[in-house]
Amino acid sequence: MPYNISSDPEAHCVFAIFEGTVDIVGIQRVAVEFVKASSRHDCLALLIDMREAKLTMSILEIYKIPQIMVIAGVDPRCKRAVVASQITEDYRFFETVSVNSGQILKIFTDFDSAKRWLMIPAESMQRVVN
Repeated sequence: MPYNISSDPEAHCVFAIFEGTVDIVGIQRVAVEFVKASSRHDCLALLIDMREAKLTMSILEIYKIPQIMVIAGVDPRCKRAVVASQITEDYRFFETVSVNSGQILKIFTDFDSAKRWLMIPAESMQRVVN
């Protein structure tokens, strides 16, 4: 699972770009790296580009992702926007379990829409799946 993490000081967010198949072990590694990058750049926004990637996780593994974020130390105020080539049932489930766990996450198919959503202050948002 190749991935790259970088930051954009102007957009004040960290980017994670995935390619190939994405599994639970890769998610754990990226979560830890995001925490480091977030701290280094004083940033609570993560833009995850999954358009060239494929989820290869079971429903149970997807269900565990919010807990993986907590264990890795992801700040609960962190906003995560995931951009996928299409919104599948797995992505809908991931969004639902994340939001139900108190995390701020939304799935998009448009990169620019995801970036704009990240710019909305978290405290002005409702924690519901749209």
